[in-house]
Amino acid sequence: MKCMPNEITPAIKTYESLIRKLKKRDPLAAKALESAHGYRFQDGILYLRYPGYLANISARILMDSEHKPMLDQVGDELSIQVLME
Repeated sequence: MKCMPNEITPAIKTYESLIRKLKKRDPLAAKALESAHGYRFQDGILYLRYPGYLANISARILMDSEHKPMLDQVGDELSIQVLME
């Protein structure tokens, strides 16, 4: 079944919950997450799209040793895993 453009899907709810929780704990990681060029949610994994993610500063923030543990902790609370593609 196709989604209507204004329909709130489970993927949107999960993405928004992740951002909301991160804003309280790690605002820089939340901003980096919001700058993703897109995302998809499949089988409990939230895939974030960052073109050329090795050179993308937002993707690098989410992968560094300071912010990645917080992203993983919030993901665990939501029972999801967050990966870059």
